[in-house]
Amino acid sequence: MRKNASILLTLLGISMIAFVCYNIYESVPNRLGWKSDYEEALGEAQSRDQLLLAYLYTDWCSYCKKMDSETFRDSELIDEMSGSYVWLRLNAEKHEDGVRLQRKFGITGYPCTIIMDQSGAELDRIEGYVPVGRFKKAVESASKARNVANSEVCDSATGCA
Repeated sequence: MRKNASILLTLLGISMIAFVCYNIYESVPNRLGWKSDYEEALGEAQSRDQLLLAYLYTDWCSYCKKMDSETFRDSELIDEMSGSYVWLRLNAEKHEDGVRLQRKFGITGYPCTIIMDQSGAELDRIEGYVPVGRFKKAVESASKARNVANSEVCDSATGCA
């Protein structure tokens, strides 16, 4: 009887630990501050003067699941990038905004991250699964290109330094 109770308590303890770990693991993507409404995300990008990263995925896409479980769960990516961009996550087949963006940008493969300026114009896109390092470089490259373009407009239009 004592042996059975001991085994039962051990199994209960392991189950509780697994439950807590699973919940922590599942909550990590939310640390990026994912939005699920395009207009809300675009408005936030405008008010914060930040780029909008629109991640489009499907339920059946294995590389989408890999992006979710590896790239977007990377603690370094989260720490460095979560507050610097507005993050939008849409199912391209189920969310109305996802279907609309899929059509607007002609997306034919998943996952696909569209890097947009505050007006919703596409600056660049990241197609397919990419590991953390390449994802960060691609986003930073688009951000730098935007900053260079903005400074050139400033120089030619107003002569500011």
